[in-house]
Amino acid sequence: MLITSFLYDTLLLLGALLYLPINAWQILWQKKAKRWIFSRFKAPSMLEKKKEVIWLHAVSLGETKALLTLLPWIKKDNPDALLLVTVMTVTAWQEAQKNNHLFDNLSYLPLDLSWIMRRMVARLNLKLLILVEGDFWLHMVYYAKKKGARIALANGCISETSSKMYSLLPFMKKHLFSQIDVYALQAEHYIKGFKALNIALNKIKVTGNIKLSSAQVRKKNTPAKIPFKAETKLITIGCSHPGEETSICKALLPLIEQDPLLVLAFAPRHLDRAIQVQKELSSLVGTCDNLASMHEGMHAGSQIVVIDQMGLLNTWYARSILAIVAGSFVPGVGGHNLFEPILSGAIPLFGPFVERQLGLRDLIVNGRAGLCLPMNKLLDGVSTLLEDLSYRNQLKAAGKVLREESAKNAFKTWDYISSYCPV
Repeated sequence: MLITSFLYDTLLLLGALLYLPINAWQILWQKKAKRWIFSRFKAPSMLEKKKEVIWLHAVSLGETKALLTLLPWIKKDNPDALLLVTVMTVTAWQEAQKNNHLFDNLSYLPLDLSWIMRRMVARLNLKLLILVEGDFWLHMVYYAKKKGARIALANGCISETSSKMYSLLPFMKKHLFSQIDVYALQAEHYIKGFKALNIALNKIKVTGNIKLSSAQVRKKNTPAKIPFKAETKLITIGCSHPGEETSICKALLPLIEQDPLLVLAFAPRHLDRAIQVQKELSSLVGTCDNLASMHEGMHAGSQIVVIDQMGLLNTWYARSILAIVAGSFVPGVGGHNLFEPILSGAIPLFGPFVERQLGLRDLIVNGRAGLCLPMNKLLDGVSTLLEDLSYRNQLKAAGKVLREESAKNAFKTWDYISSYCPV
């Protein structure tokens, strides 16, 4: 392990040096990034070192939402344990902070350098480390296991490409994947990828996608007001990427021209694109409103709106007659959470490029709770759903069944992990 650790540290340091100019720019111009950058180079301070620690780690926003679903069950079974959550992005930190009543300590994960991770783990009375989805770090796992902790993967997934890449690195199999005690996977088709890494089948169990249990931990906030009259037929397009807004708008333009009550609301995946998206849509249809420019009680004057504020997507999905999950109509993105509209009671439609969401695609399509449509079929699909109330009700009823069944996934995952990794 000594030589492996040295080579691994060297690669991480080289990567950090290559990224240094970007970090310097972020420190100068992005206030929120400063804390994240400086936290990557030191072990965080911990609370109440004598307490037994259960450590959960997630990378970004989606994984953090999944992680949060486990916390009520962990807290219920281990009321005296200290729950530590680590994340790696600013948006993940913000999401975790909204739910800080569920855990004891939140920190950015430092770089996985041997001397930093050794010091961090040494400070903890660590009993259990839970990795969420697919963020594997050699020194984190190595020193946690050396400390005597049990290690589990929750909501596990791995792409075919990642599996092949790890297979070319024998030291990762020996010092990383073999150290993980149990693998709770989100879907059947991920078994093959982990099996290729020589993970014994008796360590693997499909317990379902815990992101689908997120409604159980959502705070009951007062819903944001939607600036439209009750009779408005709203279609919300969430998590859109460059090129998708204009393509979707062009595809559905005939419906907009036919029905003055129909409104398309676009929520770009990255809010810093909102102004550009508004310009592009305005040039296409003439007028396009945005939420930031509207006053209290004001109604939108356009049939095209850009949602340029964070934290509102679920409210807009809930008010929508249909919800289109973008990031799925252009190659290279891989799709976003296709189940999010179902959690809000809406009908999801999405494109064919969902290679990162195959489990959810199969769940929704096979459960007849939503539609997967290529761009050239989007107009026909939306038109049919708008005209056929009975069909919409069938899809919504199927979505409700899936929502109720999937709410159990977080409990099933924790039940499996805790049975093999008792604290």
